[in-house]
Amino acid sequence: MEKTDEIERLRRSDEILRTTILQIGEQSGLPYLQSLVNSLGAAFDSKLAFVGQLSPEDPTKVLVLAHWERDEHLLPQDLIYDLTDTPCEQIACNCLAIYRDDVQEMFPKDEMLREFGYVSYAGAPLTNSRGEVIGLLSLLNDKPFDDIELITSMLKLFASGAGKELERKTAESNLQENEHRLQLIVDLTSDVVWDWDIVNDTISYSDRIYETLGYTVEEMGSQRMTIYSLMHPEDLPEHLAWLDGYLKGSEGGEFSFDLRLQARDGRYRWIHSSGTLIRDEKGEPKRMLGAFTDVSESKEAEVERERLISELEFKNSELERFTYTVSHELRSPLVTLSGFVGILKEDIERKEAEAVKQDCHEIMQAVRKMGTLLDNLLELSRVGRVLDPHEIVPLHELVQESMSLLDARIKNAGIQINIKDALPTISGDRVRWQQVFQNLLENAVKYRCSQNPSIEIGVITGRDRPPTIFVKDNGIGIDPKFHQRVFGLFEKLDPRTEGTGVGLALVQRIIQLQGGRIWLDSPGPGQGCTFYIELPAVEPQPIETV
Repeated sequence: MEKTDEIERLRRSDEILRTTILQIGEQSGLPYLQSLVNSLGAAFDSKLAFVGQLSPEDPTKVLVLAHWERDEHLLPQDLIYDLTDTPCEQIACNCLAIYRDDVQEMFPKDEMLREFGYVSYAGAPLTNSRGEVIGLLSLLNDKPFDDIELITSMLKLFASGAGKELERKTAESNLQENEHRLQLIVDLTSDVVWDWDIVNDTISYSDRIYETLGYTVEEMGSQRMTIYSLMHPEDLPEHLAWLDGYLKGSEGGEFSFDLRLQARDGRYRWIHSSGTLIRDEKGEPKRMLGAFTDVSESKEAEVERERLISELEFKNSELERFTYTVSHELRSPLVTLSGFVGILKEDIERKEAEAVKQDCHEIMQAVRKMGTLLDNLLELSRVGRVLDPHEIVPLHELVQESMSLLDARIKNAGIQINIKDALPTISGDRVRWQQVFQNLLENAVKYRCSQNPSIEIGVITGRDRPPTIFVKDNGIGIDPKFHQRVFGLFEKLDPRTEGTGVGLALVQRIIQLQGGRIWLDSPGPGQGCTFYIELPAVEPQPIETV
């Protein structure tokens, strides 16, 4: 008899397993659990079969994930119930519980047992890979169980599968929740989050990068070479050298670096990136994770701060030189005035009319010289304080205007002026730039040679340098040791010539304030001079010869 019962039990077990396998198929998650309780409940003709998950916040509460009912569907979806004073409470303590026909008597405080007429109960704990109880699988019936051994073996078997699936589902849910939280953080932050898969050599970015740099998803792609192509040419070699050394290091560790990336509009954006390196079990670099922030504004502010500090230091130094030079230059006409006032007094006392007349002439000359000096100093001071708005100005027009103002002197001196190249368009204060070219042309006219004087104006362009304008003459030339001196205030290499020595100082000051620079080249006396002006350009203008 016992052998017959065992054979029947094995047959039923096999039948239940086959039916369950067919129902479950390739399912996972909640569909898997639902098919499992459907199969188990039907196999034992139970009134109720269910899978529940212990609440992570309160282990005395159970959330019903899937259930099967034989007759009326009385159990609500997503039911949460208290384990206290119920047969399920034992299962939460990692115990198997079987009550063949006396469950109501054993748990008199469980009102649901009486309400639905349950007399038998069987339950098994669902455990995770660490052996912790995470849920339960239960059968309830309105009649006694007829084969406790079969129910026990099937519960254990099904509980094992349900426990693994519940653990997987929980891990998947936690992963999705973490990914959702991470995505929220990524969406809310102003940083660009990036992930370089070193093994497959692909990079992924958060959506913020498309807003920061202006490129589309397709344009950025996932290839490392794309980001390298956007790096500033000055930054790329240094970054690659740093990366090579960092990856070859024995440890991961945090990192940070600053570099420039070219945005869609062509401008370079300063970015500050930081992150960490992850290595595999063999110690080989596996991936780099990081984030970068657009720090262009702070970098520009830092550059501007350094510029202002340098400018202040330069102005302080310049002020010292200026004070000394001005006091020296103004003293000269004052000495003249003082001397001739004394002489004038003596000549008046002697009643020498012609001498008095000459004395007055010398005094007026000194006054005029002082007036000219003061006017030039005032103009020089105005250069740094009063600037008209920048505008786009064709250099060709400025040169023509300057030549027109000097037309009579140019023709009288017989000077040939040749505009050699297509001159660029410049950006800046038009009035000040005209002062520059008028001063340079006046200088070339003043120090011209006696035979076939000429002036040449052109532009030098290069791939890696801004356009450089030159004004070249074949005049008297300047000894190389005086090349820097000519830009000094009140510097006159030939004291016999007219002027105050302020012109070239004014020219240099204007060009510096406009963001350019000027320098002089001359092989020596009698070999002419060439003044070079380096500045940005927009477009060339037509060539003309005068």
